[in-house]
Amino acid sequence: MLVVRKDDERTYFGSEHTHTHTHTQCVSICLLLVLASTLVTLAFAGTGTITVSGVAPSVDWIRIDNSPATGANNTNVDVDTWYLIKANISDTDKMNDIQRVEVRLYKTTAGWSETLDKEKRWGLAWKAPEATWEYLNATGWGTVDAAYFDTAGSSSGVSGNPASGIWTFKFKFDVVSHYTTGGGWTIQVRATDKSTNAAWRDHTFDVDLYVQITVPSTLSWSATAGQNNVTATGMPFAMTYKANAIVKFKVDATDPTSTFDNFAANNLLIDDDDNANTDTRCQKLSNSPTDWWTGLVVTSTGAQNAYWFVTVPVDQPTGIYTFTYTVEIAFESLAT
Repeated sequence: MLVVRKDDERTYFGSEHTHTHTHTQCVSICLLLVLASTLVTLAFAGTGTITVSGVAPSVDWIRIDNSPATGANNTNVDVDTWYLIKANISDTDKMNDIQRVEVRLYKTTAGWSETLDKEKRWGLAWKAPEATWEYLNATGWGTVDAAYFDTAGSSSGVSGNPASGIWTFKFKFDVVSHYTTGGGWTIQVRATDKSTNAAWRDHTFDVDLYVQITVPSTLSWSATAGQNNVTATGMPFAMTYKANAIVKFKVDATDPTSTFDNFAANNLLIDDDDNANTDTRCQKLSNSPTDWWTGLVVTSTGAQNAYWFVTVPVDQPTGIYTFTYTVEIAFESLAT
């Protein structure tokens, strides 16, 4: 602090008192200087940071619609049939924030893994920023198999960058995808945003039973009365089948009948080899379906050969005998 002083002395004469006055003129100056010193303001600059975390998207609903779309919400689907898997996805940062949408389809008891298994596991995906489609292969995500995933019939929900959008995946199961009951398959739709926040929703459904069989449409013999186990002409009897469950063959036949006579169907015999014997697959026929070959596994390329035999009763009248036979493929048990 600086103090400035100025003294002014004055002496008065001519009276009995002599007065001397000293005036201090620094008071106001000193006060101003002190105030100026104490009112100095010190300022320090700084920065602040506010981190706003992205909110995970949400998968609001899942539907399995028919193709073409009918607005259906199927809980059972057929193999080798196109469907539209639809999911509504929302994001507070809008649809341009969505980086990947996956559809995981798997048999519930098998669980999910990143490996294709046409019997139990499938995967479909859309990804940004390329807006391309992916398909789960035996070695992981990769090239789309158009036989099962129709990308031309699929679509994303990003157009116009709305707050929510519908993704559609056009897909069909192979014929070996396991038959289930009671919600034995799970469909999970997963959405991931730019901050790698992920959300998903599960939906259960069933795959319906699928079986198919082809067998020759004719059998013929040339035999005489009293002959045993005569092999039909043109053997083996080649059969092919497909199934998405454990299945069995059942057989039956009507009684061979001519214009004047007939004999019982149990004179007909079917076997899995060319020796008419008494092993477990040597089956006499009857008029009612009878289990013949059991425990046939899930397959799209099943092939089995059979052999037919006839025993003509002694003294059976001469004639042309006709009959109808059936080889049926039937459900035995669920595949594991």
